[in-house]
Amino acid sequence: MTAFPDGGTVFAVVGLGNPGTEYRGTRHNMGFDAVEILARRLSASPWKKRAKGLECKARTDMGTVLLVQPQTFMNLSGQCVQEVMSFYKLEPSALLIIYDDIDIAAGTVRVRPSGGAGTHNGMRSVVELIGEGFSRVRVGVGVGKQHGALADYVLGRPQGEERALLDRALEAAAEAALCVMEKGTEQAMQSFNGFDAKKL
Repeated sequence: MTAFPDGGTVFAVVGLGNPGTEYRGTRHNMGFDAVEILARRLSASPWKKRAKGLECKARTDMGTVLLVQPQTFMNLSGQCVQEVMSFYKLEPSALLIIYDDIDIAAGTVRVRPSGGAGTHNGMRSVVELIGEGFSRVRVGVGVGKQHGALADYVLGRPQGEERALLDRALEAAAEAALCVMEKGTEQAMQSFNGFDAKKL
């Protein structure tokens, strides 16, 4: 592994979701699921509570990877992210957010170097509090007209083939996050922005 893109010694990967067993496995918790995959792959320390989130750490050749799950509920995610950035004295270039996205097809993955919040309330909270200069990995949970109320859809648990698609996309999202840290966001975009679990 090489140095983190920002040249620092700590890189934070935050997965967005809602805390509690009632939300586990829902479409809106793709970020939580992805950072749990990263924690296993990197043999991270046990999860522990700190301020408004859960965090664990992994020591790598690049430096310390900090994995975070905000415990504020989705709409206030930015509060936890802001605390993490302040406590570890991180610049936005040392931050990656992983989250679900209804605007791209289920099972796809997209990497971006910056940008706005789109339709995602958790991302809106983050952008409002720290700005836009951080990378993000989006996991598609694509909503169609047949799904009815948006809140019911994102808080629902995918089943069958959709669950399998999302599981493959989550593995790819974790790989994309590692690529961002190892090779930079531009390389991760080239490698993962064409990913579609349906084509595997």
